Amino acid sequence: MTGARLIDAAASAFAKRGYAKTAIRDICAEAGLSVGSFYYHFADKAEITLAILERESEPFVERLDAIDLRQPSSIESTVSEVVHGPTGPLYRALREAIEIEPRVAEAAAEMYRIARDRLVVMISQARAASGSFQLDAHTVAWAFLALVREALAGRTDSEDGVTRGIANIIYQAVVARPT
Repeated sequence: MTGARLIDAAASAFAKRGYAKTAIRDICAEAGLSVGSFYYHFADKAEITLAILERESEPFVERLDAIDLRQPSSIESTVSEVVHGPTGPLYRALREAIEIEPRVAEAAAEMYRIARDRLVVMISQARAASGSFQLDAHTVAWAFLALVREALAGRTDSEDGVTRGIANIIYQAVVARPT
């Protein structure tokens, strides 16, 4: 119970302040627990972040599974939910943690691989009746996840049109035939 409470508090604190600006004492204050309780359950901030990443990985991949790649609006709404929805601030903080913590980066790489593999299957299925394409499904899946990562990291030119742009790129790569 206390471990789960700390994980929830850490996720909330990271979403509010970002990863780098959140201290262990902030997590404990959010949970209403002592710093000693934190260290009883977790070795450090990276370890609790790994627990959050593990908790969030399946819901993230399930969001991807729900995309209808033949519908740009489905792609756009999913990307918008991930980047701008309620979990967006947490995902941005996790993205920040990946850049800071090598252990978190390793775990995130495995989550990324699973998401990419699921997307490859989805892309291949969506393309089954469409003919030949210039890009293979692995490249399209990689591009999709890279674009989402960049949007979460705030490395896009503007907020307006980012999700629509990602949706159109993926739609064109998945469904539209090459000219």
